[in-house]
Amino acid sequence: MDKNQRSIILIVFVVPVVSLLYAFTHNSLGLDSSLIAVIFTSLIMLAFTSLFLEHYFTRPADVLSSAIAILLMMAPLKNALGALGYWYWAFVAYVFIQASAALLSLILVDNKKSTQSIQNIWAHRLNRFCIHFGNGRLLFFGLFFLMLIFFISEQTKTQFLFLAIF
Repeated sequence: MDKNQRSIILIVFVVPVVSLLYAFTHNSLGLDSSLIAVIFTSLIMLAFTSLFLEHYFTRPADVLSSAIAILLMMAPLKNALGALGYWYWAFVAYVFIQASAALLSLILVDNKKSTQSIQNIWAHRLNRFCIHFGNGRLLFFGLFFLMLIFFISEQTKTQFLFLAIF
């Protein structure tokens, strides 16, 4: 798939998602609008990272930017996300660990030293760890899944199934 096809798929995906966002905010879901925004932001970012960012490259800087975006989105909503209970703190800790590993990997790597130096070996290990376990697709899916399970499944099965299919 080339870049144009990916762009068309993203547009075809985002238009219904934004339409659903509009419909859900004017619906009787009984959810705070900030929770609805988190659900749909994570869904749109999941599509964007899957179609563009991670298709062409994934590196610790991308993991770091995805992790920071999620932490900045979740931090002010701690009270609204209270229904997540311990899952909130578990997910925040996981994202924080991924961000820390990515940052440490970026700090440790030194192109002036040999690839066999201890510093570069650890940078490479942290790089692999955060790319495999902290890529944007995984982080945004985790956020979307938690929001879907804890907030939408309580409301109506139709909306839950529709969002789960997306």
